Amino acid sequence: MILVTGGTGFIGQNLVRDLLNEGYPARLLCRDIEKARKMFPKIEAVKGDILDKESIRKAVKDAGTIIHLAGVISYTMPREELFRINLQGTKNLLEASKNASKFIFSSSVSVYGSTKGVADEATPARPRNFYGQSKLAAETAVLESGIPSVCNRISVVYGVGSPIWWKIMKFFGKGFPIPKANTNTNLIHVSDVSRAFIIGLEKGKGVYNIAGNENIPFINLANMLASEIGIEPKFWPVWLVKLLAGLKGKGKDMDAFILNREYRIEKARKELGFSPRMPIEEGIKEMVGWYKSGANP
Repeated sequence: MILVTGGTGFIGQNLVRDLLNEGYPARLLCRDIEKARKMFPKIEAVKGDILDKESIRKAVKDAGTIIHLAGVISYTMPREELFRINLQGTKNLLEASKNASKFIFSSSVSVYGSTKGVADEATPARPRNFYGQSKLAAETAVLESGIPSVCNRISVVYGVGSPIWWKIMKFFGKGFPIPKANTNTNLIHVSDVSRAFIIGLEKGKGVYNIAGNENIPFINLANMLASEIGIEPKFWPVWLVKLLAGLKGKGKDMDAFILNREYRIEKARKELGFSPRMPIEEGIKEMVGWYKSGANP
Protein backbone atom coordinates (compact mmCIF):
# COMPACT_ATOMS: atom_id res chain seq x y z
CA MET A 1 0.00 0.00 0.00
CA ILE A 2 1.21 3.49 -0.92
CA LEU A 3 0.12 6.40 1.25
CA VAL A 4 -0.05 9.72 -0.60
CA THR A 5 -0.35 13.06 1.17
CA GLY A 6 -1.41 16.06 -0.90
CA GLY A 7 -3.18 13.78 -3.36
CA THR A 8 -5.88 16.30 -4.26
CA GLY A 9 -3.39 19.06 -5.15
CA PHE A 10 -2.15 19.88 -8.63
CA ILE A 11 0.75 17.42 -8.68
CA GLY A 12 -1.07 14.96 -6.43
CA GLN A 13 -4.10 14.58 -8.70
CA ASN A 14 -1.88 13.66 -11.62
CA LEU A 15 0.25 11.29 -9.54
CA VAL A 16 -2.68 9.45 -7.94
CA ARG A 17 -4.33 9.03 -11.34
CA ASP A 18 -1.12 7.59 -12.75
CA LEU A 19 -0.63 5.29 -9.77
CA LEU A 20 -4.14 3.89 -10.19
CA ASN A 21 -3.72 3.52 -13.95
CA GLU A 22 -0.57 1.49 -13.36
CA GLY A 23 -2.27 -0.75 -10.80
CA TYR A 24 -0.65 0.50 -7.61
CA PRO A 25 -2.76 0.31 -4.42
CA ALA A 26 -2.99 3.80 -2.93
CA ARG A 27 -4.50 5.52 0.07
CA LEU A 28 -4.91 9.25 0.59
CA LEU A 29 -4.51 11.38 3.69
CA CYS A 30 -6.52 14.53 2.99
CA ARG A 31 -8.32 17.36 4.72
CA ASP A 32 -11.23 17.45 2.26
CA ILE A 33 -12.36 13.85 2.05
CA GLU A 34 -15.39 14.67 -0.11
CA LYS A 35 -13.15 16.29 -2.68
CA ALA A 36 -10.91 13.21 -2.66
CA ARG A 37 -13.84 10.83 -3.12
CA LYS A 38 -15.22 12.93 -5.94
CA MET A 39 -11.86 12.83 -7.73
CA PHE A 40 -11.15 9.18 -6.97
CA PRO A 41 -14.40 7.35 -6.10
CA LYS A 42 -12.76 3.96 -5.60
CA ILE A 43 -9.75 4.99 -3.56
CA GLU A 44 -9.40 4.70 0.21
CA ALA A 45 -9.16 8.09 1.89
CA VAL A 46 -8.47 9.06 5.50
CA LYS A 47 -9.66 12.44 6.72
CA GLY A 48 -6.97 14.44 8.47
CA ASP A 49 -3.75 16.26 7.77
CA ILE A 50 -0.04 16.18 8.47
CA LEU A 51 -0.44 18.27 11.63
CA ASP A 52 -2.87 15.76 13.15
CA LYS A 53 -0.86 12.84 14.53
CA GLU A 54 -3.89 10.65 15.17
CA SER A 55 -5.08 10.84 11.56
CA ILE A 56 -1.53 10.18 10.39
CA ARG A 57 -1.38 6.97 12.44
CA LYS A 58 -4.64 5.79 10.88
CA ALA A 59 -3.45 6.61 7.38
CA VAL A 60 -0.01 5.05 7.70
CA LYS A 61 -1.04 1.70 9.27
CA ASP A 62 -0.04 -0.94 6.65
CA ALA A 63 1.49 1.47 4.11
CA GLY A 64 4.88 0.25 2.94
CA THR A 65 5.69 3.41 0.98
CA ILE A 66 4.94 7.05 1.77
CA ILE A 67 4.78 9.71 -0.94
CA HIS A 68 4.69 13.06 0.83
CA LEU A 69 3.43 15.91 -1.33
CA ALA A 70 1.38 17.87 1.21
CA GLY A 71 2.68 21.26 2.21
CA VAL A 72 2.31 24.92 1.42
CA ILE A 73 4.02 27.03 -1.24
CA SER A 74 4.13 30.67 -0.20
CA TYR A 75 6.62 33.52 -0.38
CA THR A 76 4.60 35.78 1.92
CA MET A 77 3.52 33.47 4.75
CA PRO A 78 5.32 34.00 8.08
CA ARG A 79 8.34 31.79 8.74
CA GLU A 80 6.74 30.16 11.78
CA GLU A 81 3.71 29.01 9.80
CA LEU A 82 5.75 27.69 6.88
CA PHE A 83 7.97 25.70 9.22
CA ARG A 84 4.97 24.44 11.20
CA ILE A 85 3.39 22.97 8.07
CA ASN A 86 6.35 22.03 5.89
CA LEU A 87 8.82 20.93 8.57
CA GLN A 88 6.76 19.84 11.58
CA GLY A 89 4.17 18.20 9.32
CA THR A 90 6.95 16.19 7.67
CA LYS A 91 8.40 15.23 11.05
CA ASN A 92 4.98 14.03 12.20
CA LEU A 93 4.70 11.82 9.16
CA LEU A 94 8.23 10.48 9.56
CA GLU A 95 7.57 9.63 13.20
CA ALA A 96 4.58 7.48 12.23
CA SER A 97 6.39 5.90 9.26
CA LYS A 98 9.42 4.36 11.00
CA ASN A 99 8.63 0.93 9.58
CA ALA A 100 8.05 2.13 6.02
CA SER A 101 10.21 0.60 3.30
CA LYS A 102 10.53 3.95 1.51
CA PHE A 103 9.69 7.62 2.04
CA ILE A 104 9.53 9.81 -1.08
CA PHE A 105 9.49 13.52 -0.36
CA SER A 106 8.46 16.37 -2.61
CA SER A 107 11.18 18.96 -2.10
CA SER A 108 11.91 22.01 -4.23
CA VAL A 109 14.68 23.68 -6.21
CA SER A 110 13.91 26.67 -3.99
CA VAL A 111 16.54 25.21 -1.67
CA TYR A 112 19.18 26.53 -4.11
CA GLY A 113 17.89 30.09 -4.13
CA SER A 114 18.95 32.01 -7.23
CA THR A 115 21.43 29.83 -9.09
CA LYS A 116 24.82 31.04 -10.26
CA GLY A 117 25.54 28.77 -13.16
CA VAL A 118 23.79 25.42 -13.42
CA ALA A 119 22.96 23.74 -10.11
CA ASP A 120 23.33 20.02 -9.51
CA GLU A 121 22.77 18.09 -6.30
CA ALA A 122 26.26 18.97 -5.04
CA THR A 123 25.60 22.71 -5.34
CA PRO A 124 25.39 24.31 -1.86
CA ALA A 125 21.81 25.03 -0.81
CA ARG A 126 21.26 28.75 -0.25
CA PRO A 127 17.51 29.36 -0.02
CA ARG A 128 16.66 33.04 -0.16
CA ASN A 129 13.15 32.90 1.28
CA PHE A 130 11.36 31.20 4.16
CA TYR A 131 9.65 28.74 1.83
CA GLY A 132 12.99 27.44 0.52
CA GLN A 133 14.33 27.29 4.06
CA SER A 134 11.35 25.24 5.23
CA LYS A 135 11.75 22.75 2.38
CA LEU A 136 15.46 22.36 3.05
CA ALA A 137 14.80 21.75 6.75
CA ALA A 138 12.14 19.15 5.92
CA GLU A 139 14.47 17.51 3.41
CA THR A 140 17.16 17.25 6.08
CA ALA A 141 14.68 15.63 8.48
CA VAL A 142 13.79 13.03 5.83
CA LEU A 143 17.42 12.20 5.03
CA GLU A 144 18.32 11.90 8.72
CA SER A 145 15.28 9.79 9.65
CA GLY A 146 16.91 6.44 8.91
CA ILE A 147 14.04 5.50 6.56
CA PRO A 148 15.18 4.66 3.00
CA SER A 149 14.25 7.85 1.19
CA VAL A 150 14.21 9.90 -1.98
CA CYS A 151 13.96 13.70 -1.97
CA ASN A 152 12.88 15.09 -5.32
CA ARG A 153 13.92 18.71 -5.75
CA ILE A 154 11.25 19.72 -8.20
CA SER A 155 11.65 22.63 -10.58
CA VAL A 156 8.84 24.99 -11.65
CA VAL A 157 5.90 22.72 -12.49
CA TYR A 158 3.39 23.64 -15.18
CA GLY A 159 0.50 21.97 -16.98
CA VAL A 160 -3.26 21.81 -17.26
CA GLY A 161 -4.91 22.47 -13.90
CA SER A 162 -2.12 24.53 -12.33
CA PRO A 163 -3.64 27.21 -10.06
CA ILE A 164 -0.37 29.17 -10.01
CA TRP A 165 -0.04 29.30 -13.78
CA TRP A 166 -3.75 30.09 -14.13
CA LYS A 167 -3.16 33.24 -12.07
CA ILE A 168 -0.05 34.14 -14.06
CA MET A 169 -1.88 33.77 -17.36
CA LYS A 170 -4.76 35.83 -16.00
CA PHE A 171 -2.34 38.65 -15.11
CA PHE A 172 -0.74 38.44 -18.56
CA GLY A 173 -4.14 38.45 -20.24
CA LYS A 174 -5.12 41.61 -18.38
CA GLY A 175 -2.03 43.38 -19.66
CA PHE A 176 0.11 43.26 -16.50
CA PRO A 177 3.66 44.22 -17.54
CA ILE A 178 6.32 41.53 -17.77
CA PRO A 179 9.72 42.13 -16.13
CA LYS A 180 12.52 42.30 -18.67
CA ALA A 181 14.67 39.95 -16.60
CA ASN A 182 18.02 38.72 -17.88
CA THR A 183 17.62 35.39 -16.12
CA ASN A 184 17.12 31.81 -17.22
CA THR A 185 14.38 29.56 -15.96
CA ASN A 186 13.48 25.88 -15.96
CA LEU A 187 10.04 24.34 -16.27
CA ILE A 188 8.93 20.72 -15.96
CA HIS A 189 5.57 19.35 -17.00
CA VAL A 190 3.39 17.80 -14.30
CA SER A 191 3.23 14.49 -16.19
CA ASP A 192 7.02 14.21 -15.98
CA VAL A 193 6.97 15.04 -12.27
CA SER A 194 4.42 12.28 -11.68
CA ARG A 195 6.57 9.81 -13.57
CA ALA A 196 9.62 10.72 -11.47
CA PHE A 197 7.73 9.84 -8.28
CA ILE A 198 6.58 6.53 -9.72
CA ILE A 199 10.12 5.66 -10.77
CA GLY A 200 11.19 6.46 -7.21
CA LEU A 201 9.02 3.62 -5.90
CA GLU A 202 11.55 1.14 -7.24
CA LYS A 203 14.75 3.13 -7.70
CA GLY A 204 16.83 5.82 -6.09
CA LYS A 205 18.23 6.99 -2.80
CA GLY A 206 18.96 10.52 -1.63
CA VAL A 207 18.45 13.82 -3.42
CA TYR A 208 17.56 14.31 -7.09
CA ASN A 209 16.91 17.36 -9.24
CA ILE A 210 13.68 16.74 -11.13
CA ALA A 211 13.70 19.45 -13.76
CA GLY A 212 13.11 20.07 -17.45
CA ASN A 213 15.56 19.40 -20.26
CA GLU A 214 16.05 23.09 -21.02
CA ASN A 215 17.17 26.13 -19.06
CA ILE A 216 15.59 28.84 -21.17
CA PRO A 217 15.75 32.64 -21.05
CA PHE A 218 12.91 34.07 -19.00
CA ILE A 219 12.05 36.46 -21.83
CA ASN A 220 11.67 33.54 -24.25
CA LEU A 221 9.22 31.89 -21.88
CA ALA A 222 7.25 35.12 -21.51
CA ASN A 223 7.08 35.54 -25.29
CA MET A 224 5.96 31.93 -25.69
CA LEU A 225 3.15 32.40 -23.17
CA ALA A 226 2.07 35.73 -24.63
CA SER A 227 2.00 34.33 -28.15
CA GLU A 228 -0.20 31.40 -27.13
CA ILE A 229 -2.52 33.62 -25.09
CA GLY A 230 -2.76 35.97 -28.07
CA ILE A 231 -1.45 39.17 -26.55
CA GLU A 232 1.41 41.56 -27.26
CA PRO A 233 3.75 41.32 -24.26
CA LYS A 234 4.60 44.54 -22.44
CA PHE A 235 8.16 44.34 -21.14
CA TRP A 236 9.07 46.85 -18.42
CA PRO A 237 12.28 47.25 -16.41
CA VAL A 238 12.51 44.76 -13.57
CA TRP A 239 12.62 47.45 -10.86
CA LEU A 240 9.42 49.06 -12.17
CA VAL A 241 7.47 45.79 -12.35
CA LYS A 242 8.68 44.87 -8.86
CA LEU A 243 7.49 48.26 -7.60
CA LEU A 244 4.07 47.74 -9.17
CA ALA A 245 3.87 44.18 -7.83
CA GLY A 246 4.84 45.44 -4.38
CA LEU A 247 1.97 47.93 -4.43
CA LYS A 248 -0.35 45.00 -5.11
CA GLY A 249 1.18 42.94 -2.31
CA LYS A 250 2.90 40.60 -4.79
CA GLY A 251 6.49 41.80 -4.47
CA LYS A 252 7.87 38.59 -2.94
CA ASP A 253 6.02 36.48 -5.50
CA MET A 254 7.59 38.54 -8.28
CA ASP A 255 11.05 38.08 -6.77
CA ALA A 256 10.58 34.31 -6.82
CA PHE A 257 9.14 34.39 -10.35
CA ILE A 258 12.22 35.97 -11.90
CA LEU A 259 14.94 34.12 -9.99
CA ASN A 260 17.69 32.59 -12.09
CA ARG A 261 16.79 28.88 -12.21
CA GLU A 262 19.22 26.57 -14.01
CA TYR A 263 19.51 22.90 -13.08
CA ARG A 264 21.23 19.69 -14.14
CA ILE A 265 19.41 16.37 -14.01
CA GLU A 266 22.27 14.01 -14.91
CA LYS A 267 22.04 12.21 -11.56
CA ALA A 268 18.35 11.44 -12.12
CA ARG A 269 19.10 10.31 -15.69
CA LYS A 270 21.86 7.98 -14.54
CA GLU A 271 20.41 6.53 -11.33
CA LEU A 272 16.68 6.63 -12.05
CA GLY A 273 16.60 6.46 -15.83
CA PHE A 274 14.51 9.63 -15.67
CA SER A 275 14.29 12.01 -18.59
CA PRO A 276 11.51 14.56 -19.24
CA ARG A 277 9.31 13.68 -22.20
CA MET A 278 6.98 16.65 -22.66
CA PRO A 279 8.40 19.28 -25.07
CA ILE A 280 7.94 22.70 -23.48
CA GLU A 281 6.28 24.19 -26.59
CA GLU A 282 3.67 21.42 -26.60
CA GLY A 283 3.10 21.63 -22.84
CA ILE A 284 2.66 25.41 -22.90
CA LYS A 285 0.24 25.20 -25.82
CA GLU A 286 -1.83 22.59 -23.99
CA MET A 287 -1.87 24.61 -20.75
CA VAL A 288 -2.83 27.88 -22.43
CA GLY A 289 -5.56 26.08 -24.37
CA TRP A 290 -7.00 24.89 -21.05
CA TYR A 291 -6.84 28.43 -19.66
CA LYS A 292 -8.48 29.95 -22.73
CA SER A 293 -11.30 27.40 -22.54
CA GLY A 294 -12.51 29.21 -19.41
CA ALA A 295 -11.70 26.36 -17.06
CA ASN A 296 -10.80 27.06 -13.44
CA PRO A 297 -8.20 25.14 -11.40
